[in-house]
Amino acid sequence: MLQTILVPVSIVTGTGLIAGLLLSIASKFFAVKVDETVANLREVLPGANCGACGCAGCDEYASKMAAGEAPPNLCPVGGAPVAAKLGEILGVSVGDIEPKRAVVKCRGHLQTSEYIMDYDGPKTCKAAKLYYNGRTSCNFACLGYGDCTNVCEYDAIHIVDGVAVVDKSKCVGCGMCARECPNHLIDIIPATSKVYVSCSSHDKGAQTRKVCRDGCIGCKKCERVCEFGAITVENNCAHIDPEKCMLEQGVICLGPATRAGCGAKCIDANQPCRGCMGPTASVMDQGGSMLSALASIFRTADNETQLSEDEILKLMTQIKDPLGTFYAFTMPVSIIKRKVQEKNAGVKQ
Repeated sequence: MLQTILVPVSIVTGTGLIAGLLLSIASKFFAVKVDETVANLREVLPGANCGACGCAGCDEYASKMAAGEAPPNLCPVGGAPVAAKLGEILGVSVGDIEPKRAVVKCRGHLQTSEYIMDYDGPKTCKAAKLYYNGRTSCNFACLGYGDCTNVCEYDAIHIVDGVAVVDKSKCVGCGMCARECPNHLIDIIPATSKVYVSCSSHDKGAQTRKVCRDGCIGCKKCERVCEFGAITVENNCAHIDPEKCMLEQGVICLGPATRAGCGAKCIDANQPCRGCMGPTASVMDQGGSMLSALASIFRTADNETQLSEDEILKLMTQIKDPLGTFYAFTMPVSIIKRKVQEKNAGVKQ
């Protein structure tokens, strides 16, 4: 009886020992040597696996960096701090890494556009697009079911009034939302960029006017007035080249608030308009008019990029000598001077 129990137990135990010995030997012969550099690089990377660096994930990016096939400043999620640590491990200098952010090129929210049908299918943007291009009146609009929101690991994008809205304070520019959008409405741009066209419609102007009050109608007025060629209209939608746009380069031109008269074009004069001809007939205060133009560019009333008072102040502090810029030739007749004089008169009384 005891023998019938011990024999199978011995066989199983012996088989296990032999298998363990063979596995130990095999592990020695077939072992893959781990590159400590790759492991150290991988430990520094944030692990988002977003693909913004151009690799399939953080593991591949670490391997390519160790092999010298990729620079250490391609991770927008980690930014400059992570790039510096990666460069230290690799023993190379790291260039500046430009922060990026996502922008949604659509303003077709419920106040400017409308739904033309009730959609009862799967609540995803990709599924809705397959069904007559979605429920919105514009075929190029945000579908509003939040596929971008579902893939964002930083809680930086949400659906507000039927349109995706990016929280700039949380967005790291990884690009996962842009790859998920079936209508390709999301672009990844430098975080310092000030201007972009928040529309992606390719319909003709008449059709765009019917379906959205805020859509670009492709009239080319902006293209004609921009003397630097920074704006082009393609497929009935305007596009801005940041390398040509003066505002993107930190240069302020007072042309929008200045009366024509000198006959010189900026590109011929080799400098932006300084406003020396004074305001147009319909403008009471030249500086105020230019500030209003800047406010429209900064989108202070845009539901997507609603700026706080601190953010507006930060933008305005980038302008050196605001009074000298906006009132160089019109300070004596400006509303500001009158207000100061009235205040001083009140104090004296």
